[in-house]
Amino acid sequence: MACPNSSVPLLLPWTNNSVSTAGTILSRGISFAIGTPPQPFSLTPSTLSDNLFINNKVECGATTNSSCIGQLGGIYDSATSTSFTEANYATWQGSRETVDLVSINSYVFFDDAAAFGLKPAANKFPAFPMYTNGSTDIKVDAFTKNDPRYRATLPLGLDSTFLNSLVDTGQASSRMYGLWAGSESEETPQDGLLIVGGYDESRLKSAATDFPMFSDCPTCAILTAVTYDVGGKSTTLFSGATDTLIVKLDPFSSDLQFPAGMLQNLAAAEKTAVWNATSRHFELPATTAPIGTITITLSDLGAPLGDASKPSVVTYKSVIPASELYHRPRTYNAAGIYEVDNATVYNMAVTNQTGAITIGTLGLPFFTQNYLIVDPDARTFQLAPAVTTPADPKGADAKIKQTCRVLPGLKQKSQVAALAGAIVGSIVGTLLLVALFFYLRKRRRNAGHQLHSRGESDAPTATSTNPIVGRVPTNTSSQSKSLDLPRQAPPPSAMVLSDGTTFPSPLPGRTKNVHTGGSTWSEDPRRGLVHEMFQKVDEENDGRLLDERPLGLSETIHSRTTLPRSAAEHKVE
Repeated sequence: MACPNSSVPLLLPWTNNSVSTAGTILSRGISFAIGTPPQPFSLTPSTLSDNLFINNKVECGATTNSSCIGQLGGIYDSATSTSFTEANYATWQGSRETVDLVSINSYVFFDDAAAFGLKPAANKFPAFPMYTNGSTDIKVDAFTKNDPRYRATLPLGLDSTFLNSLVDTGQASSRMYGLWAGSESEETPQDGLLIVGGYDESRLKSAATDFPMFSDCPTCAILTAVTYDVGGKSTTLFSGATDTLIVKLDPFSSDLQFPAGMLQNLAAAEKTAVWNATSRHFELPATTAPIGTITITLSDLGAPLGDASKPSVVTYKSVIPASELYHRPRTYNAAGIYEVDNATVYNMAVTNQTGAITIGTLGLPFFTQNYLIVDPDARTFQLAPAVTTPADPKGADAKIKQTCRVLPGLKQKSQVAALAGAIVGSIVGTLLLVALFFYLRKRRRNAGHQLHSRGESDAPTATSTNPIVGRVPTNTSSQSKSLDLPRQAPPPSAMVLSDGTTFPSPLPGRTKNVHTGGSTWSEDPRRGLVHEMFQKVDEENDGRLLDERPLGLSETIHSRTTLPRSAAEHKVE
């Protein structure tokens, strides 16, 4: 059933796709064709990224380097695309949220044509904002270490340019999406499915559990228990009974990422495990698959219950089976085929978290067992145990629960149009305030001078000792806020973890960027370009007509949650 804007959910299989013009190199992800003529890519979904990233062809040194091309999910040659347009970062239409500004000079920002999914002739953008590595940013070492950080990325973050554009162009019914990652198991591989505009009810084994979203980590939760279970023995990976760990839920990571101390506990529980410093994984010498499993228990980061003694979600448990936890080392061979390259050992899909901020990651192994539903507009995500039995890889037998997104009034073509409309509305509002001010002043003068006789001022009634912006309900803007303020009310109580981390709390820097390992910082002047533009309008037009400057344009329309997109109403069909 179509939504009022005639759009329906968009189905995007997570499968093996060709990433070479000859069709000989396969890479797992979401199928994309970028440029004119089209260049093939296979993009890995990321719940934390907001911009589409692909690798420059120089990353692989030569277009004949099939192993490298398969590892990266395709490479991009701007010189062969007639629709390529390089963009200055100041005017680039991509999101400012997850681009690593510290190393911004190593990136090339551009627009190019993009087509995707099962119906690329219908699902496409004539010009879509993307970015790639600079021509001198060659990271060959990343491939030799099988480092997945540089793969082509499909953004599904809170300010995803992909989700935004799908809804703006009517190619999806809402920004809500449902995701099951499938399986990369050597024995029983399965395709996954991403649905934008709804989710697959047939993949939910039981009712979904709600989690709130936060600006700097839209899919974060608290890991309250984690055990390694083998041979009838269960060993906790935490060192203390009250230990907890903030974890990001992101299928872009191929592994579970834990701090070094937890990995030491894991090694103590699995005596045969040997740490490989090159691959950064445990290896288990064996010709038959190990049988150990990992049990994960999550709690949310939201407000406590009415008695203020319990988290909103007491427990959400998930068991990662041995078939998803262990695999023989695989890599792309010279022909671009993903194959086992060492049949004498098994790797465990667990690696060490290396950032300065102790936040773990639940990557692909977790998503093979759980179904994720994300609603960016409602600022919530949901988890449910996934039905892992085979289904039609293209979603023909999926039971889709559609969500419609209806904007009040006429649909704006873009955020730029929405801002322009908001500016016009603000100017009209200001003129009405001016007229009201003179009308009230005239009435007061006609009524005599009683206000002055009491020592009071004849200033407009909007005057207050508290600024207006402090008296109206406000929403968190991720342009300037970190994990200290959630995107829902009421804000949660601070939680102190065993390592002394207080959460939610301001972080000394934003989380590491998945492509560069660098950190973004809100003080970079380029983050405030749009805000500064409206601030200038404020200074030129406000504060002169009224005794106290009213709420200005930058405060009324700059926050993400005041844009028409966040005023969306959800209607489930």
